[in-house]
Parts: sequence; structure tokens; C-alpha cells
Amino acid sequence: FAVVINTYKRPDMLRGAVQHYANTCGKDYGVANIFVVWAEVGKDPPTPDDLLADSSSLRKSKVGKTKSIHPNITILPVEKDSLNSRFLPIQELSEESVFVVDDDVRVDCPSLLAGFKAWQ
Repeated sequence: FAVVINTYKRPDMLRGAVQHYANTCGKDYGVANIFVVWAEVGKDPPTPDDLLADSSSLRKSKVGKTKSIHPNITILPVEKDSLNSRFLPIQELSEESVFVVDDDVRVDCPSLLAGFKAWQ
């Protein structure tokens, strides 16, 4: 599934959210892609590498092998600041399920996966 993170003028919160859903949860918990809805019009968005800075994209998977587990991260600049921007169509989206969350919310990984399995 994909995670869509809405953010506005909270770079530290955004970084923490991306690191949580990309590294802490990651592919082991079903996160295939992360989309960041960037609503700061007139300000350049960070790169995915900027958002993962100071974190490791390598960790032990459930089977004990070290691997790169973070999902693809895409920044989606929007034309105007609106809370509804999170619901705009995402052309790059290929997953059938989407978890939409604000940058200040962290759902623990087992609960995130359980929610996805319940949806299935």
C-alpha cells in the first residue's frame, strides 16, 4: 500500500514521519510507496534523500538479512495550500490501497499492517 503524508511548514515533523513510515515500518510492514504532499508554494521541497538524512535505510529484515527496505518516496508539490490537496489524484500511484496521514501522526507499524489486512 501507499502512504500519503500531508505537510505544511513543519520540516522536522515531515522528516520524522517519512523516517517512521519508510524505515521503521517500510516494506516489511507493507509500505510500498510514500507520497509527500508539499503545500509550501514558492519554497523548494526537500529531496527524498534529505528526508532520510540522519537515518539508516539499511536494517535487519524479519528474516535476519540486511537489506534496503525503505519504499519509494515521491514529493508532490501542489499549486495552492489546501487541506484538500491530499485528496488530489496521484498519477504515480499504482497501489490499490492508500493510507492518508498528517506529518504529526505516527501509527505504530503492527497497527498499520493490521489495518491494511483488515481492509483486504
